[in-house]
Amino acid sequence: MCAATSVLRSSLLLLTALLVSACQTALHQGLSAYERGDCAAAVELWSPLAEAGDAQAQFLLGVAYDEGRGVERDAATAAKWYRLAAAQDHALAQNNLGLLHYRGDGVARSTELAAFWFARAAGHGHADASGNLGLMQARGEAPAADAHESARLLEDAASNGHRGAQIAIALLPSTAPERAARLLEQAAAGRVADQVVARQWIALAAATRLAVEKLRVDGPDRDAAGAAAMLEHAARQGFAPAQQNLALLLLRGDGIAADRGAAAAWLELAAEHGATDAGARLQQLRRTLSAGELAAAQQHLDELRPAVTSPGVAASPAR
Repeated sequence: MCAATSVLRSSLLLLTALLVSACQTALHQGLSAYERGDCAAAVELWSPLAEAGDAQAQFLLGVAYDEGRGVERDAATAAKWYRLAAAQDHALAQNNLGLLHYRGDGVARSTELAAFWFARAAGHGHADASGNLGLMQARGEAPAADAHESARLLEDAASNGHRGAQIAIALLPSTAPERAARLLEQAAAGRVADQVVARQWIALAAATRLAVEKLRVDGPDRDAAGAAAMLEHAARQGFAPAQQNLALLLLRGDGIAADRGAAAAWLELAAEHGATDAGARLQQLRRTLSAGELAAAQQHLDELRPAVTSPGVAASPAR
């Protein structure tokens, strides 16, 4: 009886090993197809694995639908596959699901769910998720365990190469100029190899930091008009944080004539250039715009797109 049981267990273990090996082979075949540009073949290989519950295949299928590679882009389907993988504690899927909820892309916009999934991924050591959660806490969009949690998350993420965290810390007025310069250099180095482009990007980031500092000054020395001019200069050269900050000034009429249509146009450009929360802000703003303001926003966008240059660096969403 014991011998028969032993043989049965060995057979089951062998069968399981063969199945795992077959799954891994199909998974890697899909990755190879994806890397050589045959995304449709990759999706075909990953789909049965994902249906069978393989978390990595579910995540990869989510990425394919999220980015529209090998299939029509479908954020709702991407969210479905991310959610299945996230439920199996797949940190990358948890982070990406958080991003979809933050933007309201294919799922209901929910900062609460975004923060929940970022926190889950951060708990598994995902640096980008830590940075995303830290940025949300710094903006008051997610609760923090204590007054220092946001700073800790941002510092941890910045040390692990999270460009958004590096830029956020660099733009803080409390950050020493020398450290801000180092962080901006690190952020640029993480995106481009061309040193000329990197230097241009650093200069735009430094100008944006100076503009933000001008806006934080109280009293008669506050130079909102000067800050708006600096932000517009950097925004027209394709720097997403400057585009987003300029949009906020346009909404408030702070240092520049209020123009909700122009603000929407700059937010759209900022979202296209990778500012992680510009898309969410744009969606919120669009819901409040009149038909005339929407038309004006489109006109501004049509005029700005050919005029806005790019330093070759986009602060892409942290995945």
